[in-house]
Amino acid sequence: MRAVISASYARGKGDAQRLARADAQAGPPCPPSPRGVGHRLVPAEVDAAELAAGTEIEMEHVIYTPRLSAEEKRTRAETIALDHLEESADYYSRYVPFRASQGEVFDPATMPASAALLAKSLRG
Repeated sequence: MRAVISASYARGKGDAQRLARADAQAGPPCPPSPRGVGHRLVPAEVDAAELAAGTEIEMEHVIYTPRLSAEEKRTRAETIALDHLEESADYYSRYVPFRASQGEVFDPATMPASAALLAKSLRG
């Protein structure tokens, strides 16, 4: 756990040497984590707009994992989103407006699916 905290701190400070030390302390990459609650779901079973927005949002948990390819990061973010969508089919339709009310910005250029969900919630 300390290596994870150290790596997060080093990334936040932008210090390459601290990041390298934290990465070395972390050891070899962990095996892919098994799917959580949403392991029963496949993408075809959920609303495509919800899953797209969820995958964008959940990238925050994997974006700074240097040992994963872009496709592996997307897959892990999608897995997290599926977990939330297993809990509630409209999880992100409720989450996005809430976060927007707290000041988070969903830029259509970088998060098009999330911005579309927000626009939809504001219309209806």
